[in-house]
Amino acid sequence: MGILLLIGLVDFVARCAIMFAAGAGDAIGAGRGMGGRGPVMAALIGIPVSMVIHAGMLSSLLPTTLGRACLVVAFQLLIVVPVVITLAALMVGVTAPQ
Repeated sequence: MGILLLIGLVDFVARCAIMFAAGAGDAIGAGRGMGGRGPVMAALIGIPVSMVIHAGMLSSLLPTTLGRACLVVAFQLLIVVPVVITLAALMVGVTAPQ
């Protein structure tokens, strides 16, 4: 659990840096009439960065290779995505107006 906490903290710092950079880019783009893309771009950039961080830290903190750590991260993603989609569908179904 300590390893997951450490990975989460490093991932949080990286995502904060990405959001900060996206916000700055969005502010610059707003001056040119092309703003509003910052949060979407930050999310799209954050996914592969997060996967690299997770795999790299898993391979450095556990006795495994980088390839196996990448497989662990991929399987985590394959498990989490259907769960999130199911929970989101349930929330939309519960909160939808009748």
